[in-house]
Amino acid sequence: MQPLADKYQDKGVSVIGINSFDQNNKTAIVQKLRDKGIVFPTLFSSRSLVDQLGFNAFPRYLIIADKTRLLFSGFGTIADLDGVLSEQLGH
Repeated sequence: MQPLADKYQDKGVSVIGINSFDQNNKTAIVQKLRDKGIVFPTLFSSRSLVDQLGFNAFPRYLIIADKTRLLFSGFGTIADLDGVLSEQLGH
């Protein structure tokens, strides 16, 4: 996801990770992500947020542009998501 975050950040797309499984090791998880070059933000949330969003399998992607416009919700590869973004944003 980091390549997509980098590629589309100037188009108003933000990538945010959601971790609802491990609330006790936030610092270690963020450090592990940083060590792998993943620098987009991670939201640590209770399982209730995931349930409210209707996520029942992982990884699940929501792609939102300009803070309000839902471009995609579902599953796919990075290439699939890049195609959706390219099509939706006119690349």
